[in-house]
Amino acid sequence: MNKKVNKSFNFINILCVGRTGSGKSTFINNFFDERLCNVGRKGTHQTQRINYYSDYKSNIRLYDTIGLEGDVSSDKIVDLFEKLNVELINCNEKIHLILYFIQDKTINF
Repeated sequence: MNKKVNKSFNFINILCVGRTGSGKSTFINNFFDERLCNVGRKGTHQTQRINYYSDYKSNIRLYDTIGLEGDVSSDKIVDLFEKLNVELINCNEKIHLILYFIQDKTINF
């Protein structure tokens, strides 16, 4: 994780998951109307670990995750989510919503 958690602040925590190139990081950038996440060409890994981005006005925190396939081992994915779970428990937080992104290969933006 790359940002400190403010323990006195309650957030709605949303986990963004999906395959590489499905638009998780792009969604977060558009949601906050700011370039917070690196975005690469379709199918390239830009997110290397779970990162979160917070909006203190709306109390929303979005978690950006690595792509869930390809050259990323299942052991690495399990390890990342276990670390996230431990951090959330330590901060008395939980994931409230999971957004699963699918890649539609027929649409190009």
